[in-house]
Amino acid sequence: STIDYLKTFNQSGADKKRELILAQMDQINTNINDGNLNCILSIESGDQLIRTDRKESTNIADREYFQECWATKSTAVSNIVISKAAGNRITIIIVPVFDPSTGEMIGTLQRSFDLSVLHNFLAENVKNGYIVDNAGTVAAHSQFEISPEDEPIVHTEEEYMTSSLTSNTFDSVIDGKLTYTSWVKEPVTGFVIAISETNAEIMSSATRSALTVIILGIILLAVACVISIMMAKSFTDPIAAVNESLLALADGRFVKVEKFDAR
Repeated sequence: STIDYLKTFNQSGADKKRELILAQMDQINTNINDGNLNCILSIESGDQLIRTDRKESTNIADREYFQECWATKSTAVSNIVISKAAGNRITIIIVPVFDPSTGEMIGTLQRSFDLSVLHNFLAENVKNGYIVDNAGTVAAHSQFEISPEDEPIVHTEEEYMTSSLTSNTFDSVIDGKLTYTSWVKEPVTGFVIAISETNAEIMSSATRSALTVIILGIILLAVACVISIMMAKSFTDPIAAVNESLLALADGRFVKVEKFDAR
């Protein structure tokens, strides 16, 4: 297991364990399937023991996210960085590995995520949505892809960066249009997911819904009127026919009621 390897990586027989764990980590990359192959197992000194990209191991003790993970003994997420290997925008999620027999933290497992995947996800699901990292930098936007060469888009003054709330809705004026933004902060990463819609777009949807209800109401009212008239005639027409027959009988004439004789 990973725990066993972290405890015995410098002992004989560790190479075989390493190959098994490497295969497991490869499977993680396959399951996530974002084109990223960088999954790394490290120890407290910062030395990397296993890299799924098979590149030379380095020491990451100076990395802020690594230090935070060891200090808090919990999941940590890096700010947006540019991958030196691939040149793309990434964020790194690192989780602690504990020895269940002692409860002590003995290592970390980290993986980098290509932020263009988040752009594709947003573009497929929302019209105007974006994700902001815990430093206020836009990680991905549904309307455009952010390249490594682009100037960072920073939202440090927005409500979701200054508020102690974990979710809310606020209004602002963007490009001269009243716009409402709903946001929620993901508790583990601290990233914020926000979706914005202009007042005109929101009201147009509400107006369409109201018109649909009105039109359906008119149609149902017309149908009800037609049914009511038909039912009323089914009662009054036979009575009128009988009355006409009785008037004729009073004059000495016999008029047979034929139209409604089947009732």
